[in-house]
Amino acid sequence: MSESKELTLNDLKNKVENIEWDNKKYLLGKILTIIDGSVSDKVQNKAVKDMINNVWYEAPTVGGGAYEALFAEFAERTKTKYETLEEKQLRWKKDGQVVESNPSYFNN
Repeated sequence: MSESKELTLNDLKNKVENIEWDNKKYLLGKILTIIDGSVSDKVQNKAVKDMINNVWYEAPTVGGGAYEALFAEFAERTKTKYETLEEKQLRWKKDGQVVESNPSYFNN
């Protein structure tokens, strides 16, 4: 018996977010490479790269709430089953899993 190959909305959302995350990491790598080629002093180089890293990872992504709302609206309009973040957190609690206050969609 073969397992189902059905793609759910949650699967699609996770794939979209993974693509966004991969693109974000790629761009950060390019920016840091430009800094390496532009700032020759090691102390200044590290300081600039640290500042860029801090800003990069503190900045909100397009994902999260925007994707959550988009896929929830799609599910409602098409009458497709979609597990919202709140539903997922309730399921995690029932399963005895730790629920993060600010969960990462990339680890689900």
